[in-house]
Amino acid sequence: MLVKFFKRGSVADNHYSSGGRAVQRYLLGKDYADGIASRENAKLLSGNPQWVTELINGLTFSKIYTAGCLAFEGEESKTVTEAMKQQLMDEFEHCLFTGLDKNQYAGYWVEHTDKVDPNNGLERLELNFVFANVDLMTGKNLPVYYHKNDLGRINDFKDLTNLVYDLSDPNAPERKQTSV
Repeated sequence: MLVKFFKRGSVADNHYSSGGRAVQRYLLGKDYADGIASRENAKLLSGNPQWVTELINGLTFSKIYTAGCLAFEGEESKTVTEAMKQQLMDEFEHCLFTGLDKNQYAGYWVEHTDKVDPNNGLERLELNFVFANVDLMTGKNLPVYYHKNDLGRINDFKDLTNLVYDLSDPNAPERKQTSV
């Protein structure tokens, strides 16, 4: 399993953005309505995208949302059960929002299976997440992921999860590639 954070989420000069709508369209499809995804192989796993999108679009911080995914190889994607997905999402949120209650942050999770593992031609599972960068209790900015501070904790989560669930390790020596 690999944990990836996307670079999107910042706003333009006017501090208002349709960024929440853009990420929702990417994850669920441009015609997402009534909980039904129009993007092929996309499935809402948890959260309320409409509510989170409106929340994100009302923020005036320099970075209004944080998005990323937990990505699995094709072979291991077949071994991930529904219960395991929920447990991984809960554990990741606990790692990301250490010390916060669930009612202090807002986000949603979307499953994608539209990418293919080039090594074996199998569908790859991705558990995509979007979180508004706001503390719901105070209305203040909540930087969900700050690379310099959070990278070690996220890497520890990834390493422990890969070990516990017997998932592939992206840092394994056999995966090292030479650069030219």
